Amino acid sequence: MVAFLEQAVEFERLLRTREVRFRAGLAARSGISAMRVTQILALTKLAPDVQDFVRSLPPGTPERRVTERSLRVLTTMPPEEQLLHASRHVPGFDAFLVLRPAGRGPDRPRVSHGRRGSSRATTPVQHIGE
Repeated sequence: MVAFLEQAVEFERLLRTREVRFRAGLAARSGISAMRVTQILALTKLAPDVQDFVRSLPPGTPERRVTERSLRVLTTMPPEEQLLHASRHVPGFDAFLVLRPAGRGPDRPRVSHGRRGSSRATTPVQHIGE
């Protein structure tokens, strides 16, 4: 999964810098179909926390644990909804959010669980003296 995300970032860079002008050019250059390029590029639409989670997956993580297809579903959602969906449907994502090192900026929502098990995105509260 990490390799697909990194490939997506590289594809985006090549298009942004105009080193390659079209997705078809990426496809020809990479030896994959234009549709596959589109699928890989969709991963760049993942919320930053989801991208961080993918990058944190240790080598050897079974591919079936976090699939590209399950992450592509997230790319059609706004970032807040991605976090909610991932916390419910992506194994290990909730634990990642809880255990990740401090440094999430105040503009990066975190997922909290209500009394009935529902999830909602919340903005971190900054306390005086922090």
